[in-house]
Amino acid sequence: MNFLKKLILVTTISIFIFSCEDDISNETSLAVVCTGVFNDENGNELAEEGETITYTFMVKNTGDIRLSNIRINDERLHIQNALIEQFSLVPGATVSKSFNYTLTQSDIMTDNITNQATVTGVNSSGETFSDLSDQSSYEMDNNTIITFTPFLGNYEAGFFIVNQGGYGNGNASITHIDEDGTVTQNIYHDVNNENLGDIAQTMTFHANKAYIVVNNSHKVVVVNRYTMEKLTVIEGDAINNPRDFVVVGNKGYVSNWGDASNPSDDFIAVINLDDSTVLSTISVGEGPETMLTVDTKIYVNLQGGYSQNNKVEVIDSTTDTVSSTITVGDVPTSILKDTDGSIWVLCAGKPNYTGAESAGSLVKIINDTVDSTISFGTTEHPKFLNLHGTNLLYHLNGGVYSIENTATELSTTAIEGLNGSYFAMKTHGDKLYTSDAGNYTSEGTFKIFNLNDNTEASTGTTGIIPGSFIFQ
Repeated sequence: MNFLKKLILVTTISIFIFSCEDDISNETSLAVVCTGVFNDENGNELAEEGETITYTFMVKNTGDIRLSNIRINDERLHIQNALIEQFSLVPGATVSKSFNYTLTQSDIMTDNITNQATVTGVNSSGETFSDLSDQSSYEMDNNTIITFTPFLGNYEAGFFIVNQGGYGNGNASITHIDEDGTVTQNIYHDVNNENLGDIAQTMTFHANKAYIVVNNSHKVVVVNRYTMEKLTVIEGDAINNPRDFVVVGNKGYVSNWGDASNPSDDFIAVINLDDSTVLSTISVGEGPETMLTVDTKIYVNLQGGYSQNNKVEVIDSTTDTVSSTITVGDVPTSILKDTDGSIWVLCAGKPNYTGAESAGSLVKIINDTVDSTISFGTTEHPKFLNLHGTNLLYHLNGGVYSIENTATELSTTAIEGLNGSYFAMKTHGDKLYTSDAGNYTSEGTFKIFNLNDNTEASTGTTGIIPGSFIFQ
């Protein structure tokens, strides 16, 4: 064989070997970067249900052989084997594909969306290779996280006033006051096009829901706390003259008078918060009213219903049974835990009309035992116990009083500037929120005071008989 023929043969073999080289190499790999951009369709710089995120997947052949049948899987985006490149992705080359994801209401309840995709490719031997996406690097496998400021609803900020409404009139309502002081009346009716019911007692938040206790309608209305949209109603035999609602873990507890004329049928209803069903009931003494949760315990004020009581019953939420009963003063109306962990119960005392009038009292409880009692005068009936720092605040005879939580005597001087005839009173931060029911048949009013200097900060109107303040 002459030299020219040998050269041609060697060259031909070399070309054949070179052309097949990437099919016999063991350097086979691919990688994907997933980026996302929030699309603020309405331009308010807030993420809302129905707006979108555009995700772009950039797939790179990081090996040295050709790959084909490049596909993407992303569970959150509901992408299953989406084809990116069917035929050939040569070494070092990239290919991209974008998809839109529509935000749901549950997405909006968070401030970010996290996801991760899987890319697959096939070599000429039919072997499949895969990689998890990274948000910025072909070498890493970190989740793609898109952060945003969510728009939860029209009522995601500010505070609410629960207005009882007139007894038997079915005109209970919710007032909302925004952070800028804008007052909006009757928001539940405006959102749901129906009346809330008869005598709304209070509203309790848990996760993205609010539980509105409607006493004389014998129900608990469950709404979205940010939009006021009604989600469901808890009612039936286990909700009978409900008074208050608290949460421990994933269970709700509703205090119920039952038949108000029957002193022995009062109970606490235990609610499964996942589906708003009644799990069980716990029998308690007469007149369960306001409740306080401390870890796994629930302290229930037994005010007495139409009569008068003088007990606090303690429920163990791990077993949903009464673990102890604490005797306090007559007619316990308020209960709280101070900064030292002590529990305080403000007792109004029996009113004059009972024919057995008794003094109000302030009872300190430590380790479920009465540690001390501070008594008021025989004809003094305090109400609205609140906490401001280490100070205990209460209302008495048109004045607001304050004592340290270490005090052994009551104050004799009301706080100047805070006087008023209040139907409800609540501290929040460095402010005192008060309401006045007026003539009890038309709009009431509220006032807010700065507790740093005891000056009035703002005032406004409410619904009929403003009974409690609830803060977002």
